[in-house]
Amino acid sequence: MRHFLNDKGLSWQAKGMLAYLLEDSDMYTSIAGDKIYKKSKCGRHVCFKILEELYTSRYLYKKRETDKEGKFSGNHFFIFEVPYTDNDIGLLKT
Repeated sequence: MRHFLNDKGLSWQAKGMLAYLLEDSDMYTSIAGDKIYKKSKCGRHVCFKILEELYTSRYLYKKRETDKEGKFSGNHFFIFEVPYTDNDIGLLKT
């Protein structure tokens, strides 16, 4: 049983998006590419609001990417089936 489906702190929208992201491995890279909102009838603003909920609930981690000059070049996203811990993020940084 997937933990997040029983998480009362998540909205139904966040649970649905997380289930979709976990099932569709291609979406791991598409989130950063601004393509996910095109996969449903809700708009870009709503999708990013749901992603923000997943981020604040620790199911989604955003890692800032920089170019060779140290300038922001985008975000890389990591999806978790259970809320991530600081130890999980430490492993991602190595």
